[in-house]
This record gives sequence, structure tokens and C-alpha cells, in this order.
Amino acid sequence: MGSPPCCYACGLTSLVATPALTKLFPPHVYFPFLTATLTDQVTGLPVPGQTIVFKIGSNLLGTATTDAQGVARFNETLILTLILRNGGYDASFAGATTASAILSPSSDHAGVVEP
Repeated sequence: MGSPPCCYACGLTSLVATPALTKLFPPHVYFPFLTATLTDQVTGLPVPGQTIVFKIGSNLLGTATTDAQGVARFNETLILTLILRNGGYDASFAGATTASAILSPSSDHAGVVEP
């Protein structure tokens, strides 16, 4: 008996994290609402229902699940100083197996928009 044929497609993913501060002009500081968008690079479609990990260096900030548009949102206003001191934050996706694909890991570093 041989192995069953593979029914999964390998899906390369792309994770894009947004800068911690998105607008400073006109002079108005917005507190960080950290977001990262997960996309299947093969199909170009968003990847919903996946866990994204947000970190600053080795410090875990938390996790969020991607929505129907592939966007994970982590709302944290108390870490603005830490984000600024470290020049941004990191978002990562560990990879996953879904009903239709094996999704590869991906990550991104989001910097800080400075005045």
C-alpha cells in the first residue's frame, strides 16, 4: 500500500506589519494599534483564522487571529514607549495546515513613523 496522493497545496505566505504610529501630521500622536496582514502568495487571497504573534525583541506582547481580510489587530496603548525605544515591533505567523493548504511561516518587522 502506497501513500495517498497529496491533496494539499503548498501556500507561501506574506505577512505585512504596519508601523506603530501611522500619522504624525498634522501633529497628532496616535497610540499603537498594531496590525499585520497575512496573504497567501500563491492565490493573492487573505488568510483568515490564523494566529499572529506580536513581539518586541524577545518580549511577547500578545496574539491576535486574522479576520476575513487576513488582518490581525492587537490593541495595546501601554507599550508605546517600549515600541519607540526598540524601533518598532515584530509580527510572526508560525505556519499552519488548513483543509486546503499547508501554509508556510512568515514574519515582518514594523518600524516607527517618526516626525
